[in-house]
Amino acid sequence: MPNNEITVTAPSKLSLDANTVFNEGEGPNNRLTVTRERCINPSLIDSFLSSLRHGTDDMIKQRMSTYDRTNGARRFSAGRCDQFLAKELYPNWSTRDQVLGFCENEMNQMKSELLREYGDESSMTKKSQLDSRIDPYASKDQLQERDTHFGKLTRLQTWLDNHKKVESIVRSNSDRVLKNICDENANYLEQFWKFGQEH
Repeated sequence: MPNNEITVTAPSKLSLDANTVFNEGEGPNNRLTVTRERCINPSLIDSFLSSLRHGTDDMIKQRMSTYDRTNGARRFSAGRCDQFLAKELYPNWSTRDQVLGFCENEMNQMKSELLREYGDESSMTKKSQLDSRIDPYASKDQLQERDTHFGKLTRLQTWLDNHKKVESIVRSNSDRVLKNICDENANYLEQFWKFGQEH
């Protein structure tokens, strides 16, 4: 099994609640090393992603309130909004994409490895390592091993699909909130794509 891993750090000013703000390098959940095993058993990743979502997307209005409105205007200035997007929201989204992208790559590698070793899920192409006269259970054991590995792959696919749906919903909500307090004509999702191309 490949020993791939990435380490991601929560963007600066991760806010866990309205009264608690961690700067980069502080706080209990600001850094995470992601491995294939953590993708397969994702409780730690789930907690990290949840903290990131809560720290920015769930608290856009609270986070933006730390930036001064000009003369008490209903909307924040373009400069203030751009600062929030560039320093907090978009780096947060990017970190989440890195984690999910890593797990998706690992899933694709797992699938290739399993197909090479076992064929597709419906076939049993792996040759028995032992003569059935020596070990009559070898074929059954290999079938169970194959089912276990494909089960992990299926669970990882489901987990990724769920997180992608959550990200889509959360980001659409964030786009709507930003249109209410920043530029109502801006497409913040498209701006994030451009941000990703530049960083």
